[in-house]
Amino acid sequence: MKGKRKTLVLFDVGAVLVKLDYKSFFEKAAEIKGCTKEEFVQMYNASNIEVDAMLGKMSSEENLEKVARLVSPSCPMPNEQVKALLELNWPGEIREVVDLKERIFQAGYSIGLLSNMSPFALETIGRKWPDIFKLYDNSMPAIYSFKVGSLKPQPKIYEQIKGYDKVIFIDDKESYLRTGIEQFGWAGILFTPYIDPSEAIRAQHNDSSRPAHNFYVAASGKELEKRLQGCGINV
Repeated sequence: MKGKRKTLVLFDVGAVLVKLDYKSFFEKAAEIKGCTKEEFVQMYNASNIEVDAMLGKMSSEENLEKVARLVSPSCPMPNEQVKALLELNWPGEIREVVDLKERIFQAGYSIGLLSNMSPFALETIGRKWPDIFKLYDNSMPAIYSFKVGSLKPQPKIYEQIKGYDKVIFIDDKESYLRTGIEQFGWAGILFTPYIDPSEAIRAQHNDSSRPAHNFYVAASGKELEKRLQGCGINV
């Protein structure tokens, strides 16, 4: 690896490359179950289904089965209905950032993905919007929590990124950026326009304290490009 390819721009997926809408998921699930949204959110978070799926402790099929049992324990839900319910979480790609990712690669830099991700999410998002996961070079890193058995902000998942002189990480959670910045010497950009406050894992990873150095905020796609330019990424 030579020249600009020694610099890596690393993207989170949720709220950076794909939109999130957990509110719609929770509302529909609560309607089916016959409870309030707030009651279902508590049940869903307490069940640990999403975290276990992101840690690779269950297959996509087991994930669907557990969600179905939680939502409708007395009346089995068809697989397609459960899939449609979960797919409400991801209403669309964030095209401006997907395009920026490609432009960064075409400009000569390395690009990568570092995401808390379940097998079902990877399959579903990848089927609908395959450009989100395109890295254009098989040597570029694609690190997903379910494959590593570790969630951001735990250091183990960050340790999978090796061999680069400089890393700029783009994420929607301060705590995830802080690990990269403080423990691995990366630069971090907090991307804010698509943050979903209803996102299930946000309730557990809600530390919003910010690093003192190498930390930047982008409130739009244009601002993200400017922050990257400030980190030496010219596209």
